[in-house]
Amino acid sequence: MKIILIFQIKKKEIIFVSNYSCTNDKKSENEEIVAYHLNNLAKKEKIKFNILPRYRNDKKNLIKEKNFYKRVLKNKINFILDKNVSSYKIIIKYKYLFATYSTLVAEFLAKGGKAGLINFKSRNNWIYHYRYGGFEGLGKKGTFWSSFYKCNTSEIKRVFNYVLKTNKLEWFRQNNKNIQKIIDYDKNNSIFLNILKENNISTKNA
Repeated sequence: MKIILIFQIKKKEIIFVSNYSCTNDKKSENEEIVAYHLNNLAKKEKIKFNILPRYRNDKKNLIKEKNFYKRVLKNKINFILDKNVSSYKIIIKYKYLFATYSTLVAEFLAKGGKAGLINFKSRNNWIYHYRYGGFEGLGKKGTFWSSFYKCNTSEIKRVFNYVLKTNKLEWFRQNNKNIQKIIDYDKNNSIFLNILKENNISTKNA
């Protein structure tokens, strides 16, 4: 199945999807470092950099999350704080996404978005295995992703430039097959609904 752009992107800005956790340091490892380097690259390109917090609907933990990033991003940071709005509805308004690992970003890619995944976790951190394509047998690095045990600024820059500067046609030609190995887009849930129909299961609440 070919990847088809199904939404019109409005904002030529970057969203970093935060994986910060106030209860699990393994998940938080290097999140702020990746965000720091992406923010610096965004400033050079004069593109606005935003962070989508994990705890935007949790006031107490949101403060901790903001402080986590402010430790390294000393300048003013734009946190997207839309409450009671799904993360999906937020991200489809933007042109570029970045994260360390994220099923949300994988969905964005499957629906035609351009995104980068940069996962640097220490060797003993089990979160490293959540890297993009890890369970599907993809390499540790590819056109729009990079996964290593140590932070690599040249890799961050490479992925950043590829996401921002590769034209749409070339992006699809180079990435369709790899993206579909991770997640495929099924318009209107047609495959799922056909399975229900074949098994005489009502689709009223599907």
